[in-house]
Amino acid sequence: MKLRYKKINFKKILDNKNYVKVLSIIAAILLWWTIVYSLYPETQKEISDIPVTINTQDERIKQLGLSVISGGETTVSVQITAKRAVIDSITADDIIVTASLNGVTTAGDASLELNAQINSSSSKEFTIDGVTPKYIDVKFGKYISKTFPVTVNVSGITIPEGYTMNSAIPNPLEVTVSGSQEDVEQVSKAVVNIDEEKELLTTETFTSQPIILLDAEGNEISNEHLKLDSQTADVKIPVLKKKEIPLKIEFLNVPTGFPTENLKYTISTDSITVAGPEAQIDNYNELVVGYVDISTLNIGATYTFDIDLPSEFLNVDNIKAVSVEFDTSDMSYTRFYVSNLTVVNAPAEYDVEVVSNSITVTIIGEEAILNNITAEDIVATIDLSDRDVITGEYKAPVKVSVPNKGLIWAYGDYTAVIRVTPKE
Repeated sequence: MKLRYKKINFKKILDNKNYVKVLSIIAAILLWWTIVYSLYPETQKEISDIPVTINTQDERIKQLGLSVISGGETTVSVQITAKRAVIDSITADDIIVTASLNGVTTAGDASLELNAQINSSSSKEFTIDGVTPKYIDVKFGKYISKTFPVTVNVSGITIPEGYTMNSAIPNPLEVTVSGSQEDVEQVSKAVVNIDEEKELLTTETFTSQPIILLDAEGNEISNEHLKLDSQTADVKIPVLKKKEIPLKIEFLNVPTGFPTENLKYTISTDSITVAGPEAQIDNYNELVVGYVDISTLNIGATYTFDIDLPSEFLNVDNIKAVSVEFDTSDMSYTRFYVSNLTVVNAPAEYDVEVVSNSITVTIIGEEAILNNITAEDIVATIDLSDRDVITGEYKAPVKVSVPNKGLIWAYGDYTAVIRVTPKE
C-alpha cells in the first residue's frame, strides 16, 4: 500500500491571521536575540554576599599585636561584566574581596579600602567593575582572653522551714571572655541571675540561663564586642533537708567480755545539725565521729576527731571537729611481768619458738579489779595468721588482754622475739 503525503497549503496558512501573529512574534524574538548577541555580546551583573578577607597574619599587623575586634564579618557586593553565555554561572565563590591594611598603625577604628579580584581557582572569564561599599569600618585592638568564675544570684528562690539551700552550682563553673584588651579589662565578674519567683522543695536545675558580664560597679556590660566561650549556664540549686544527728564513737580491739558501755566519756558536742538530700537524711540516724583503739586508751585520755560527712551533705552548724574526753578518775594502772606467751596460727611447715622470756605490760582498770588479778589472768598471744612468716629470729607483735574481768585492759603496744625454723 502506498503512503499518501498531504501537501502543506502555505497560502492557506498565510491567510490565517492567528498563524501570522505567532510566526511574527517568533521571528521578532530570533531577530532580537541575534542582534543582541551580535552587537552586545557582554552584559553586567551584581553578585551579593561576598565575605571580606582581612589578613590578620600580615607581618606588620602581627608586629603591632593587633587583631580584628569587630567589623570583620562584613559581606559586600561586586559588579562584574561577562559574556551572556557564562554570566549566570558566576557566583560569590569566583570572587575574592580583600581589605587593605595600609592605613592601620594602632589600635582603634579604621576605614579599610576594599579590593576585588577573580579567585585563582575560578576558570570563568569575566571582569570586575567595582565593589559596594568601597570601604568598611573595622575595629582593631590587642586581642586577649580572661577567665572568670561564674557566680549565681538566686534572689527569687525560697525554701520552706526545715530545709536549707546549699550553694548554687553553675555549669560551666567558669567562662572565658575574649576581645580587645580595652573591652575585656572592663569586665569584673560573670554572673547568672535566677530571678524566677519559686519555692523549691527539692534540688532543681535551671537550664540555659544567660551569663551576664558586670563591671566593677555592678553595671551590665554589652557583649557586642566580646566573645564568651559559653553564652549560658545550667544552674543546680541543691535543696537539703535539715536534721539533728547524735554523735557517737566506736571501739577497736575490744577484749572478750570487755564492757565498753561502762566507759565514761563526754563528747564536746552531743549532736550536730546537718542537711542532706531528703531520701538519704531520713535514714541517717547517727554519726560515728571516730574510733578509739582500746590499747591506746590511757588514764585521762582525750581524743580529737574531725567531722566527716558524705559529700552531698552540709554541716549546718559548721562544727569541724569534736573532742572526746574519758573520765578515768576511779581508775589506776599496774605493771605486770607476763611470761606465758603463746603462739597461735603458726604455719604447719614451721616450728615457732618464743625467745623472749617475758614482757612487761601496763594494765589499766578499776582499782578494785586491779587488786584482784595476777599475771596468770593476762593473755599474751602472738598471732601469725595475718603476716608473712619466714625463717629466722625477729620481733613479732604481741596482743595482750585480760578477758572477762570487767573494766580492765592492756595499754600500749608489745612485741616479743620469736625463732622460726623449718620442720624436719
